[in-house]
Amino acid sequence: MNNILRYNSRMKYLPLLLILVVSTSFAQSKKAFQVKEIIPLEGVDPSLPSNELTPLMTKVMNGTSILGIGESVHGSKQMLQMQQRLIQNAIETQDVRLILWESNLFRTKDINQYLQTCQGDIIPAIQSAHFMTFEQDLSLFDWICKFNQSHSNNPVRIVGVDIYNFAELNHQWVIDKTSGTKNGPQIESLLNQTTDVCIGHGKTQPEYMEEIYAYYYKEDQISPIRFEKCNQKLQNILKLLETNDRISGKVTDLEYAEMRVYVRNLLAMQWYWLNRFSLGDSLVNSWKPRDSAMAENVMDFWKTLNRPKSIFLAHTSHVSKFHAPFIQTSPDLSAEQTQPIYPAGTYIQAKLGSLYKVIGFTGFDIDGPQGDFAVPTSKDSLDLFIHKHTQHQVAWIDLEKGSKKFDRHWWLQHENGGKSAFKDGVWMNPTDHYDALIYIERSEVAQKVSAEPSVFQQLQREPVGPINVE
Repeated sequence: MNNILRYNSRMKYLPLLLILVVSTSFAQSKKAFQVKEIIPLEGVDPSLPSNELTPLMTKVMNGTSILGIGESVHGSKQMLQMQQRLIQNAIETQDVRLILWESNLFRTKDINQYLQTCQGDIIPAIQSAHFMTFEQDLSLFDWICKFNQSHSNNPVRIVGVDIYNFAELNHQWVIDKTSGTKNGPQIESLLNQTTDVCIGHGKTQPEYMEEIYAYYYKEDQISPIRFEKCNQKLQNILKLLETNDRISGKVTDLEYAEMRVYVRNLLAMQWYWLNRFSLGDSLVNSWKPRDSAMAENVMDFWKTLNRPKSIFLAHTSHVSKFHAPFIQTSPDLSAEQTQPIYPAGTYIQAKLGSLYKVIGFTGFDIDGPQGDFAVPTSKDSLDLFIHKHTQHQVAWIDLEKGSKKFDRHWWLQHENGGKSAFKDGVWMNPTDHYDALIYIERSEVAQKVSAEPSVFQQLQREPVGPINVE
């Protein structure tokens, strides 16, 4: 059965002509599917002519301010290549100048230095910013830095919007930036007080990692009293920063936004640790503080930078604009009985409406370093339909409003090899979540740039000494 479902590698990635295929061509399947357009693409190579994508990108970007681009699996080669094709076209033809990335804020500041000059070693910055570093990341950033050399007056900028900040706690950076402002003394006092009550605050990076390790792997319990005090102090700091009361010329609007994001992330991470670790939640409740904070970060930067056309680049589970039963809370429950979680995209759409659109990814046989994509689990799966009836290796699926909804039993994405976060897959209806889909029949594991451990892998090492946690 496995041999039947997997794509014959000798036939993969054959060039295809760009043609329009209307759903009426598939009379034998029209009962199950009513897709208005399935448009084959030549392939995924970023060096392919960009103009092939222009009609499609123009359509999806029409009236759009922020475009979410998802990925079904982290670190899948052909999927990352296709992402780059979309991003290149969006920059060249749609004037996109801001990429809001599922990554660390401070390390993307370092990446931007490279994007302005094409000089220096960008690999350490990417390794600190993202969960893994792949050859396709380097290819994308190399293309952007070359683009910026001829567009120095209107360059592309990348900003990290995820809450994770394992490598550092930059309290002193906030204290220095707000020194001399009206709220500076109070902000400094509150930040210093967090060292006694917030997880990891006041610790070196190794000590911080060990404390997280204690909660994540050793089932230590977070003190509810400490948590409540931490929560209050961080909320008070965020309120002071949100007043935007500064001395002229002391702090820029962007620096204030960065400080708000920093403190917002600290607050979201405390809630994440509490729900995920001490309360043993299966990610349902811990998802909300992370994704709601990500959405606020996206909106904060987008507004501060004068509302440019932007791309929100993250896992499908973050950019989607509709809730779905992502998490299996019990082995005895089916996907339909699970609790839904709400991606960051749902919060963004609530604020922007049709100004926010999403391109999702799917495929018949997709692999990543965290595990293989699950095979289609329904005879009415969109993936199986395209594989069986159209024979397209790469295609754009235009999800017109009013199209019949696809079978809900569609394992759209899979992460962590099904071992933790997505034990039962992610069941979604594409017409609810996306404005368009990219179908890639076969995508293999992307090549990592370095064997350096990611911040997530660092958590899995054995502690170097005894851990003392209140």
